[in-house]
Amino acid sequence: MIVFQNVTKSYGGRVALDDITLSVDRNEFIFLVGPNGAGKSTFLKMITLEERPSSGLIIVGGFDTDNVSESAIPAYRRRIGMVFQDTRLFPDRSVIENVSLPLRISGVSGGEMRRSCENCLRTVGLDGFSKRKASELSGGELRRVAIARAIVSQPEILLADEPTDSLSPSAADNIMNLLLGISLTGVTTVVATHDRDAVDRLRRRVVRIEQGKVASDEFSGGFNG
Repeated sequence: MIVFQNVTKSYGGRVALDDITLSVDRNEFIFLVGPNGAGKSTFLKMITLEERPSSGLIIVGGFDTDNVSESAIPAYRRRIGMVFQDTRLFPDRSVIENVSLPLRISGVSGGEMRRSCENCLRTVGLDGFSKRKASELSGGELRRVAIARAIVSQPEILLADEPTDSLSPSAADNIMNLLLGISLTGVTTVVATHDRDAVDRLRRRVVRIEQGKVASDEFSGGFNG
């Protein structure tokens, strides 16, 4: 589903990704780990086309991303759900207004939009939360809303950047279990994280990036390999 072939990304004189070659199979769940500044967020941004590679080839869902024009990026991104570290929710808007944003951008409206949003809120365990303001929710609940928004368009790929940051251990476990459950429905999932406990507990594929390079790639791995 995702292929990086000799991908390098430079910002001026700084190399963020250095000759990365890596593939993620359809329906696979992987953890992306490594120290701050290692290149994890840059890796995710390459997939969403928030950034373009300086060199190398990236293929997502069978499409060479180099051939995706600027005008085609919105349609391309509808195939990808993104859970941001800071959630990027609107605190003064209701839960359903936040979750429905991708559908409204796509032109979906009325009953279909509401049904899709309510289904996603049930999936993330927030049934009955649709009218509550985002500002009224706990940190764990906000992450669940962000996940609901990410999956409301039924993406083929789900990306999550530090989805358990600043959460309690129990809330963090719930979020990781939720992401794993979503992946098991057929969504290719990449989670960038510092959550050692979750990585060691779930024992999934773990790709470690250090100084812009793939330092290790272990199936059923732990945080330190």
